Amino acid sequence: MKVGNQYKDFNEEGGLNQSERYKHAFSDDYFHIYDKSSEELISFILNFSENLVFYNKNNEPEGTFRSVFEGDGTIELFKLSSFNTEKYTDIYNTVHSNYQKEKDKDLLVSFFIEMFSIVRSWSASFRNIPAFKQEIDNFIEQNIENLYSAFYDHFKDKSSKFEEVKGLFPEKWSKVKPVVIGRKNDAAFAKRLFGILITMTNEIVELGKKFLDSHLKDYQKINPQVSLLLAYIDLFSLAQDEMNKQTSRSLKHFYEEILQLKKRETIPDSVFLFPQLSPNKKYVDIPAGTKFSAGTDDDGDVIKYQTEREYSLSQLAVEKKFLVCRDDATKEAGDETIFDLFHIPSKVMSTRDPFSLGKEKIGWIVQHKALQLEEGVRKLKFKFILDDYSKVILKRRLDKIIEVNADPEDLLLRVINASYSTAEGWEKLAFQNVETAFYETDEAIGIISVSLLIKETDLPITPFENEEIVALYGNQQPSFKFEFNAPYSSFYNIFMDLNFRNLEVDIDVLGVKNLSLSNDFGYLDTSAPFMPFGPTPSIGSGFYIGHSTIFTHPVKELFLNINWYDVPDGDDGFVDYYKDYSNINSNSIFKCNVLFRNNRSWEPDSDPQIIDLFEDLKLEESPEIRPVNDFRGIDNFDLSNFTLSENNPDGFKSDIENSNSGWMKLELCFPPNAFGHKEYNDLVKKSVTEAVKKKKLSIPSNEPWVPMIKSIALDYSTTINISLRKKNKVSDGTLIQLQPYGYKKYVDLKRTRFQLLPSIKEGSTMYLGLKNLEAPQSFNLFFALSDFISDFTTQKQHFNWFILTGNKWIAIEQNQIVEDGTRGFIQSGIIQFYLDKPLEKSSLDILPKDYTWLKLETNSGYNFIKNFTDIRSEAIVATCDFTNKIHSCSNIEPFQIQKADAFISGINSIEQPYSSFGGVPAENYEEFITRVSERLRHKNRFITPWDYEHLILEEFDLINRVKCLPNTSKKLKARPGHVLNVLVPFVNKLGHNSHVPALPQNYLEKVKLYIDKYSSPFAEVEVTNPIYEQIQLKFNVRFKKGLNAKQYKEQLQKDIIKLFSPWLFDKTVQLNFGNSIRGSSIIYYLENRGYIDIITNLQLLQVVGDETLLYDLSQGGNIIVKPSTPISIFISSNKHLVNILGDNVEDIEGINDMSVGDDFLITDLESEQSESEYGIERLTLGFDLILDESIEEDEEVKNQYFVIKNQ
Repeated sequence: MKVGNQYKDFNEEGGLNQSERYKHAFSDDYFHIYDKSSEELISFILNFSENLVFYNKNNEPEGTFRSVFEGDGTIELFKLSSFNTEKYTDIYNTVHSNYQKEKDKDLLVSFFIEMFSIVRSWSASFRNIPAFKQEIDNFIEQNIENLYSAFYDHFKDKSSKFEEVKGLFPEKWSKVKPVVIGRKNDAAFAKRLFGILITMTNEIVELGKKFLDSHLKDYQKINPQVSLLLAYIDLFSLAQDEMNKQTSRSLKHFYEEILQLKKRETIPDSVFLFPQLSPNKKYVDIPAGTKFSAGTDDDGDVIKYQTEREYSLSQLAVEKKFLVCRDDATKEAGDETIFDLFHIPSKVMSTRDPFSLGKEKIGWIVQHKALQLEEGVRKLKFKFILDDYSKVILKRRLDKIIEVNADPEDLLLRVINASYSTAEGWEKLAFQNVETAFYETDEAIGIISVSLLIKETDLPITPFENEEIVALYGNQQPSFKFEFNAPYSSFYNIFMDLNFRNLEVDIDVLGVKNLSLSNDFGYLDTSAPFMPFGPTPSIGSGFYIGHSTIFTHPVKELFLNINWYDVPDGDDGFVDYYKDYSNINSNSIFKCNVLFRNNRSWEPDSDPQIIDLFEDLKLEESPEIRPVNDFRGIDNFDLSNFTLSENNPDGFKSDIENSNSGWMKLELCFPPNAFGHKEYNDLVKKSVTEAVKKKKLSIPSNEPWVPMIKSIALDYSTTINISLRKKNKVSDGTLIQLQPYGYKKYVDLKRTRFQLLPSIKEGSTMYLGLKNLEAPQSFNLFFALSDFISDFTTQKQHFNWFILTGNKWIAIEQNQIVEDGTRGFIQSGIIQFYLDKPLEKSSLDILPKDYTWLKLETNSGYNFIKNFTDIRSEAIVATCDFTNKIHSCSNIEPFQIQKADAFISGINSIEQPYSSFGGVPAENYEEFITRVSERLRHKNRFITPWDYEHLILEEFDLINRVKCLPNTSKKLKARPGHVLNVLVPFVNKLGHNSHVPALPQNYLEKVKLYIDKYSSPFAEVEVTNPIYEQIQLKFNVRFKKGLNAKQYKEQLQKDIIKLFSPWLFDKTVQLNFGNSIRGSSIIYYLENRGYIDIITNLQLLQVVGDETLLYDLSQGGNIIVKPSTPISIFISSNKHLVNILGDNVEDIEGINDMSVGDDFLITDLESEQSESEYGIERLTLGFDLILDESIEEDEEVKNQYFVIKNQ
């Protein structure tokens, strides 16, 4: 795209500025009936006096009057004090302009010779006043001679005029040490020389004025004829002034007497006051006409303010101010932390921040008793099952951003923060312990999963014990919280409206050791090896394993890990150990029934699962040996029989008999002789009998082995399901939707669709918590906004008010808003409400319940909210009282009013925290003449572009410049009948947060409504802000040695912003259309930052809509960047791309190869201060910077685009 080429036929003028409205033709000095100056008058009198005979006191002719006046010191002083330096400034400008065209150096030399000769002549004029002559001579010697010497040295070889005037000046004038002008170029030298010379001339004229005053007062020998002449000239100047005012007098007579038009009178200012009511007063009335004193004016008179209507005030107070703001348009590319989704960073607020800046989050909480996982390695997988439509939508959205934001799982990981409940509060999980995924099952079910890993050393997952948190969430179930990560709030749009139909949580726990253990004889102490079946196990002996969580809900998988203590160590294990016993023929011979507690009974009633208590230890090197394994991992539990009754409210109890569930029982069932304790007595008898018979000792049988457990642990897996499609019971779990300032609990879900994230409309929602509101009631709220609201929005604003009654938001109708002093929030003001019906107490969990909540919804986002500086209740307005004396517009400072003049019962004090506002001084003569003259031309009708520009500027004082484009649409297309008006505000009225000086949409609408009243109904009128195109620099820089790089990088950023957006630093700078940016000016500006050593690879980026245009300035500065449209204005980017170079720069190329002082020759035509401290438009090549003529003769620089050198 070639910038601006498609708009070549459009109006390229800059529109009309407020300061351009007043025409010089209206001023008294535009046309003079008699326009001779005092200097010209005295010269005329002296010449004319040659013709007048002078008679002496003897009445005898004695020459002419010229002989009387000529040479008189008083006359010479008067001529000097009347010397018109402005006349010679105009002459110089003409000479300089002619020189630029013709390059005739004799023109310049002749002018300066004349100027120096005038100064020299003054020395000879005051022979009769020795004191002043000495003062003049000293001044010339110190300030003029060296100036002439510099002039002579520069031009002596360039002009023949010095030969023509040889002897006119003393020889020493050309030989003294010349003053340093610092310019080699002739034009620049002459301009600097004239600047110094005219300054010195003005000083001599001032000396003459001072000496003339003292001379007229103190000198006693002034010639009486001279005195009369000077008196005449002085009196004539008064008559001359009156004659020259005839134009304005005639105009004033015509406007005021013939047309009967009057100047606009003073508009009094007003002030917001905040009365503080006594605690014992519910209501206080302040009548109309109540007066307040605000100090005294410049004349010592008391400034009075008074109310213009009656106010009824109450104890109403705004105690809470919450804000929810969703603005998808505020972030710049790549900047994801510029604005928190739910509150405003304090750095962009005014000194008084009206909103709570807490750490409000959105998200959801899952609560379920099965989540009480107090130990072990805990793995949880939360599977949020989408409905079919949401699955398709999410896939499309993720596909769009995967290219930019990597894979969707990483995206989800960054968006979600996970925490779980502990006794004292929330424990946040580290990102590395969180995995996310979005996938489809074989059945095409869309699932967003969040997998969490909680290590064995992490805190237990328990219900809250902290009373504040328990009070907040209202139950004592273990919980998991998933918060939307604020820095990635731009991704809220991806997830905000997804609907879920089910939530499943897969739970895997490894190493649960804190078990409740018991046998038939009582509870077991696990601190030392213990006997699970007692000291003499028999068939039917039971080992009971209980847990408060595991067996209180269905389990998918169960693993029992037992470390047995002191098992027989024979090669064949129990076979060897029990060789004398019956039925024990393998290590796996000992078996148990598996039973589960349910509804206070053991299940199943019949055919329970049987498991082996022991197994062989398999040795690969000796497969024939089968010792018993002291570790038994049982992983084959049949859990199909493990069913829990629906009515199972009590769950686990330590008292097994009274416990509904929570226990598992291992009941010894095989072999019939169990571990042989009963059989052992028979074996002993048999051994003794055989020993008696054989009369020989026999080896006794081993005593029965008592099973002892060294340690025991459980691993298990379970899945809990919270259906979002049918009614859930409390025992099934609870879902809580976190909202910015509260929550919404879903216990009994009847909805077929459920959204985990609250639905937040684009725009802003303001919640105001009111105290002491007793409807029906009338009340008002005061909203303080920044001095000028800018960057408001690009669309028309809508504001909707609601009041909370019970758990419903009721709309406040338009007729209930009695008055809106903010005019749609474009200025500070009072909004008066009237609620005609009683309100129910708030019952919503989303907001604190101790307040009456007022809600404002608007489609405007961050740029609207950032303008608020304060919100208060029950304000009144008092207006300056001009009854007794016409004051000028007072505009008093804050805290001038502290009480009413008369006592008001129930009012303790009155606060005035803000300056007064709205005062407009009476119209002065220039404003009156301008308004009326424009009125006579446009006749209060919008017809021509001239009419549009002048009428808008007259009506709206916030607007500084208007550019009217006829037959043009808002899209800059040629459209007959369309009129486009582009408005630029006064930058000195912008607020501190106005990076883009734009008028709010409501204000533009107001301007359009005004135009529509006085324009043709067939005209399609459009009003808009300028197109602001960002300029961003990209370059490498190295700072001078010893400087802090971080500090000076910030300073450099600030200086560049100052270059392209000077109005942010100097409020007197105004914005204009059509200003271009010259590469040479940028180069010059950067190279003259005193802290910069080297700059390389300088590039300029121009952001035009969705396009970015790149200009490479590193190879030359002859590039001119122009606005892309006739209504564009350049502004600086918030951040420029500055890369800091190290000390060793191997490949330094770019701008530093053409650094100022070597390749660039910049000639400053103004002064050493003209390097543009504020604004690049103030320094342009060809006027402030000119090309050095010497480059045409310098072979080394012929291939450069241009050469600029700082002299």
